[in-house]
Amino acid sequence: MGVTKKSGLDIDDKKAFEIESKATKPLLMAQVCLKRICDRNIVKSLA
Repeated sequence: MGVTKKSGLDIDDKKAFEIESKATKPLLMAQVCLKRICDRNIVKSLA
């Protein structure tokens, strides 16, 4: 009984992780884009 409960929790954890990664991925992509833009602007201002 304890084992089935654990596997159920593992499945829930996987689902939660998938949802979380789907939610955070666009944010991470936006941060990367912003960083690239900032780096480009710094290079332009130095040049």
